[in-house]
Formats: sequence, structure tokens, C-alpha cells
Amino acid sequence: MRKFMMRISMISGCVSLLAMTLPGLTTIHGQVVRQMSVTIPFDFVVGDKMLPAGQYTVGPYHVTGGALWSRLLIRSVVESPSNRVIISSTIPIYTNTAAGKGRLIFNRYDGDRYFLSQIWVSGSSTGRQVLKSGIEQKLTKNAPTHHVVSVVAQTQ
Repeated sequence: MRKFMMRISMISGCVSLLAMTLPGLTTIHGQVVRQMSVTIPFDFVVGDKMLPAGQYTVGPYHVTGGALWSRLLIRSVVESPSNRVIISSTIPIYTNTAAGKGRLIFNRYDGDRYFLSQIWVSGSSTGRQVLKSGIEQKLTKNAPTHHVVSVVAQTQ
């Protein structure tokens, strides 16, 4: 009986700790999950897909049972199936200070080839690094120097 009571006490303690922790986690994710609107003035590549210059929304792509930010959706305001990409090849990145404004970071090669590299949400010190596609990896080998271009976004 004593073992049973200890287990009940331990489970109760874990549930209490979880109940205290979850609101904080929601706040942290709440800072990172907001959708952004951004006008990108040049054609760019996400993964293996070329997207035209224009206005886009960027935000989480929710999958039932999936983790927040495990996938991102970037889509043109001018809705078209060809102007929409689900980005699943990302890893979290961090900085010591929260971003003042949301921004998308691009790597530029050969003068006019832009590849989406990072996504930062305003008010957050956590962003997402988009993994390099095979095309970008080849460009990196052939042209090891590149320029970094930042485009400021508006949080919705």
C-alpha cells in the first residue's frame, strides 16, 4: 500500500509540474508561431522550387500530431498552387537578442540567384535555418563567396 501511495504522490507531483510548465511553453511558442507578410523584390529558390518576386505570407504549417515549427508554409498572396512551398528541411537557430522585426535572410550567388536561408520572427530570439538544397550546395562549391540579403517582414 505504501508503494501505491508513493506512486500516486509522484504522479500527482509530475502532473502539477507539467501544469505549471505548459503555460510558459505556450508563450514561448506563441512568440514564434505568428504568421508574417513579406514583399520579396526578387525571384528566389526554396528547396528545389523557384518562386517569383512578390508578396508572400510565411508561417507554421500545422500537421496533426506534428510539432510546432516542424514545417513552414510560404505562399504567395496571389494564391496559386505553384507559388506555395511547404518547407520541412529546417533546424532551429538562436541568437542572444530578440529580433526587433521579422525578416527573411537569403544567400545570393552569381549576382542574381537567391536562396532562402533563414526565417526570423519579430520579438523572438529563435529562428529557423533552411537546409541547403542540392542546387545550392553545388553553387557553394563552385562559388564559395556569396552575399547575404535581408528582407524585413511584417507580423500579422
